[in-house]
Amino acid sequence: VPAIREKALHGLVRMKGSSAADFAIAMRTSDPCVGVRASAVRGLPLTRIALPSLLERIDDVEACVRAQVFLRLADQPEAVDELGGAALVRLIVGLSDRSLSVREAAGKTLDAWQQRAGVLLLLARCDLLGDEALSEAAATNLATHFPEESGEVAMEWLGGKRKSASGEASGTEEMAVALLSRVWLAHEAEEERDEYLNVPLLIKRARAALASAQRRDSSSTWHSFLLRQLLHVLVMADIGDEALRRQVEELAEAVLTNAPFPSVSSEISPDSNSAGASNSPSALDLGVLLFRRCYSLTQGYHAHTPQYQTLEARCSTRIVLFVSEICQPQDEGGTGGTQTADKGTDTGGEGADATFTTRLSLKLQELNTGIRERESRKASLVEQKQQAVAEEEFIKAHQFVEDIKNNALELRQMKELQMKLVNQRDNNCLRVLAILTSLLRWSHSDIVRDRALSESLHQIVQPIIGLPALSQELELSAVMAICHFCVRDGRAAKCHWCLLLELLRSLRQGEEPGRSASDRRFIRMRASVVASTLSDCARLHGGALDREMILSAASALAAAPFSARQVVLEPLCSWFLTLGHVFFETHLLEPVLEVQWALGWLLVEAFKQRAVCDADEVDDSMGMGTPEKRSVPAEGKAALASASARRRLRGASWVERPKVEEEAADEEDDDSAEATANAVRLTQFFSLIPKLPGKHGAPMLSLAAESVLESGLWRRAALLPRTVDGQARWLRGFSWPALFSFVHERLPPELRFRLWRSTLQVCVVSPEQSMIAEVPFALEQNAGEAPPGAAELVRDAIEMGADGDTLATLASRLPAPQGDPKVRCLVPQVEAMRMETARREELEELGICIDSWTPALETPDSVPPHLRMRMGKGKAKAKAKAENIIKPPLPPEAVMSPEPKRRRRIDWNIKLGMEEIAEGTSPVMNLPLQAGGG
Repeated sequence: VPAIREKALHGLVRMKGSSAADFAIAMRTSDPCVGVRASAVRGLPLTRIALPSLLERIDDVEACVRAQVFLRLADQPEAVDELGGAALVRLIVGLSDRSLSVREAAGKTLDAWQQRAGVLLLLARCDLLGDEALSEAAATNLATHFPEESGEVAMEWLGGKRKSASGEASGTEEMAVALLSRVWLAHEAEEERDEYLNVPLLIKRARAALASAQRRDSSSTWHSFLLRQLLHVLVMADIGDEALRRQVEELAEAVLTNAPFPSVSSEISPDSNSAGASNSPSALDLGVLLFRRCYSLTQGYHAHTPQYQTLEARCSTRIVLFVSEICQPQDEGGTGGTQTADKGTDTGGEGADATFTTRLSLKLQELNTGIRERESRKASLVEQKQQAVAEEEFIKAHQFVEDIKNNALELRQMKELQMKLVNQRDNNCLRVLAILTSLLRWSHSDIVRDRALSESLHQIVQPIIGLPALSQELELSAVMAICHFCVRDGRAAKCHWCLLLELLRSLRQGEEPGRSASDRRFIRMRASVVASTLSDCARLHGGALDREMILSAASALAAAPFSARQVVLEPLCSWFLTLGHVFFETHLLEPVLEVQWALGWLLVEAFKQRAVCDADEVDDSMGMGTPEKRSVPAEGKAALASASARRRLRGASWVERPKVEEEAADEEDDDSAEATANAVRLTQFFSLIPKLPGKHGAPMLSLAAESVLESGLWRRAALLPRTVDGQARWLRGFSWPALFSFVHERLPPELRFRLWRSTLQVCVVSPEQSMIAEVPFALEQNAGEAPPGAAELVRDAIEMGADGDTLATLASRLPAPQGDPKVRCLVPQVEAMRMETARREELEELGICIDSWTPALETPDSVPPHLRMRMGKGKAKAKAKAENIIKPPLPPEAVMSPEPKRRRRIDWNIKLGMEEIAEGTSPVMNLPLQAGGG
């Protein structure tokens, strides 16, 4: 009872100094009841062990719980010394919470911390490099909440009165000062900024920071951060003087030429440490913005007048010409001639017109071939050496050993040369592609009327992607640049449509067994870029793309393999929200099975299982377990319980294939956390689908539910026995009753009849599996809103082989069936199974590996207790009792003996009688022995 738990918490709070009480309070911070969670957070002691439980409530869905987190921290300001940099950033961002009560509580906490440490020291303790977007939000909150102190720090830094930092500790303070000054200046009025800025001094400091960022030492990271903050400030400056404009343009050129930039894989990959940097402009982005500032181009909305387009074209031409200078060929000695930009990245042969990049690529191709030959020769030599040793030909074996050493030496030299050539070629090409990508990201020019920008696709990007022996990073950058062009220009999207579809379909090849982890990661990153591009192009370029091309994007997205389904989640949802009417109109004329299939598995993903903590874990956390468990130190127990609670509180993926223990341990956390977040977003998506303008929203939701039923995905809702942490549990992939109720209440009555018909057809096809998937009970829960004709459907289902005992309760809650019983809307079991098989075969032909999504299931020998109580009465009880006997598993045949050994039983009467006959004694003398033995 929540009220009892809340009162118990008040008593535990008074037990100060008890580690068991502190641990019990920490466990109640994740209680399902809002009041209990709020009370636990309010009374939690701020110790190093309990702080993680408190910080987990920062993202609580209830505002009152989040407010209690800040109020508890405000009561004990010295606890800020125990907080890490990442947690401190999240807490400061609470000043911009959507709830007023949370913002007020966060303000009290920050006031207490500011009096204790000060704004600058508070920001310096934050993790500013982990997630730059989050750290920028934290600095903005501090500058807004403490404008006077922030203004003093900013004016001192912008005016050059603050000395430059040196050393790691000083570098952290310098980063905090630069970030705080930049966000404070951004909130000042534009006409007042010139009073605080000394542009020539800022240019000089930016050049110094750029030179320091190029050095690969311990301080280059924070110098790179400092460079970006200085460039941000210069982008906000008013550059009206021509001499000053030239200095800024020279600085922009130096930044584009020498500034470090993040790799494309780190921006795309969600599990990268620098993934947050993708939300913030890089140094190359800021260099492009400086160029635009020199041409009086600012960010924001601008009317596309001829004058504005002229400025955009001039700026694009200037940057493309600068890129062509970087692309100028060089000979191997470092000197080079001059060629035009179109020849600068030509992929011709080995003649005089072949460029430096092309020659390096051809050399790399030869090196790769040589490395593969020597690796295969190494395996052959090792095998020959072992054979010679086995034949005692030791002279030959010694010769083979020498050959192996020479081969290894050649292989090492070739790999070193390969690495050198790859760096020499890729550094140049990656910078060129990064500059063009930044230009496309920030330019508002019409590509059709901007010749320099449009020609860069054909003369720079396409030749790069045509180079032989491409590295994964270079290929990914080139594909990303092409995708940017496709999103901006409908003609480019139409020309590259087949390429994009083929790259997305290659995702299936990347998931085949035998692929290395690096190859699989690269293919997924490439597919994620292409999937977003296909969805965006289909939504933006409806005039340039025909209906077949638009549908082909959805078909390619729908055919994603099971293990890589997260790659296409957001692109599919975006496509359906904007172009769902195209699918529905086409589906009315001819079924589009693969797109309907995608709707089905998206719906299933939204209702995956969400597990909860069990009673034993709660008892142990409250200190009521065994003495052995209670003797575990509180710190170790908290760590173990925290890990176990995370595994059970979050939702597991709705369908899982058997994994090796090592692989499962590596993928469990990421997959579960991502699946839970996806389920929340998908639930919002399907809540929005019926509200779309037009008449296709509700039918699309109905088609999604029908796809789950007709393709066999509903079998993932079956409750199956599993052993989790040594305990027997009944787990399911997703909740069919929750899915059915969600869809049922959002459909009009005429579509509810289709839902009931498909659901009862499942009860006819698989009576036993539908029962353990709770399909009949979902119908019973919604019997009060059953559509007209539901009673007739239930009658036909019972007559065709559905479990009559299970459906009897449902039939009793419906009106008496009417109409001709010979007219049926359901099909017999054999025909329905044949239809499902044909449906699965058609999906296989469309490129969907249906077996990986819906693996075969065996009906369990037992039934979950809550279903056993709800099964039929009377005769059904005996049937259930007979069917639900749990049979012990038999050992494998390989370890079973032909005739099981049994203990030999001795008949003592016969044995003693034989002994008497042999000894010639009287049986009367042995009566006591016979009695004892018998």
